[in-house]
Amino acid sequence: MLSAVGPLAIDMYLPGFTDMARDLDTPATSIQLTLTAFLIGLALGQLVIGTLSDRYGRRRPLLISLSICTVASIGCAIAPSITVLIALRFVQGFTAAAGVVIGRSIIRDLSDGRAAVKAFTALAAIVSFAPVIAPLLGGLLLPVVSWRGVLGAIAVATLAMVIVVFLFVPESLAPEQRSDGGIGDTFRTAGALFQNRAYVGYLTAIAFTYGAVFAYISASPFVFQNVIGLSVRWYSIAFTFNALGLILASAVNTRIVYRIDPARTLIVAQSTLFVVALVLAAIILTGVATISIVLPLTFLLITSIGFTIGNATALAMTSVSRAVGTAAALLGAVQFTFGAAASPLVGLGGENTAVPMAVVIVVCTGLGLAVLLRTRRVVASLAGDHAVASQTAERNARS
Repeated sequence: MLSAVGPLAIDMYLPGFTDMARDLDTPATSIQLTLTAFLIGLALGQLVIGTLSDRYGRRRPLLISLSICTVASIGCAIAPSITVLIALRFVQGFTAAAGVVIGRSIIRDLSDGRAAVKAFTALAAIVSFAPVIAPLLGGLLLPVVSWRGVLGAIAVATLAMVIVVFLFVPESLAPEQRSDGGIGDTFRTAGALFQNRAYVGYLTAIAFTYGAVFAYISASPFVFQNVIGLSVRWYSIAFTFNALGLILASAVNTRIVYRIDPARTLIVAQSTLFVVALVLAAIILTGVATISIVLPLTFLLITSIGFTIGNATALAMTSVSRAVGTAAALLGAVQFTFGAAASPLVGLGGENTAVPMAVVIVVCTGLGLAVLLRTRRVVASLAGDHAVASQTAERNARS
């Protein structure tokens, strides 16, 4: 549940975007910057907190970060202006990053191989529950407590996580496995990770996929409400319906992970994602976008993303054996940086068009597929080189 803090803080206040723009007397692009600021904080926070967790263990950085996140969340609920809200959302994202990066690190501490793939898929299923209920809860709370009350509910959820960690989450990184180096050692470790071509390939593919994810998330309130004409409540229901695709993908992936190679599943999912993105873009560009057409397509889009992110994350993390916290931090930092970059792009055309969203999703999914196809060739080449080296060593031993 640690990783659910981020999705809650991202998705729960989405139904209130249009009300926030009106109440704070600010354009849609400024409201989308509250999401961008959170994502930038989430990216940078994972770099810092992930590295600290390699040095000081998982539990202490997690408790401190989530405590600060609770305070920042309270500040968001009472922010007097859009400028203050954007700043506090950055702090909220920076500290919420602990749940994401340390949650992944704990799984990698305790599992490996296909067991790790299954664990990461289970994590994706748990995290998927947050975006399912978050916009629905936000839509239900919004008429009663306004968008400020919704942000206050996020503060309550964060405080609950602090209590859960304090009572139930033990330390998973033994002292002898911790890093003793400082910031210089961190940069050297990161440099070594970027020499791992398999890790970099999966990392890049995940980054592009997150660009598509946050293009959809950031634009969806305006696309579904302003372009298609849904009410706040029906938008919340539509967003929740699409998020169910993540749970479906995670549940199916958990069952097939020992029967089908995760790398193969990943390629199929990313290919499907790109095709669906192309169809959605064609529908939007031709001006025939209706809820009966767009909703099934976005459901397929999000379901494909569920398969892509779960498998790519597991393959990236299992391609490294040391400095797991730093590897998880880089993974999170890059993916949320791409998400932060995509979010404001979808608002360039204003509040009444879905074209920028469609273009960003097509570009990101297409580039993600290209990267994965290249990564598959790289991994196959590395496996072949390893097999040749093993055979040579065996012959030399016999001679």
